[in-house]
Amino acid sequence: MKGTSGSPVFTWKDKSKLPTLVGIVGANTEDGKGIIWKKEAITALITQLH
Repeated sequence: MKGTSGSPVFTWKDKSKLPTLVGIVGANTEDGKGIIWKKEAITALITQLH
């Protein structure tokens, strides 16, 4: 949805446990679908910057 860029994306595989971070919304397409930066890609990018 419009305005969600930068929002965290979570999944709950087991509703009795805490959610798992999947990544962040990087952009949104015109059809309302989000483009998600996966957690692993964000971690790799941060590692390269340091």
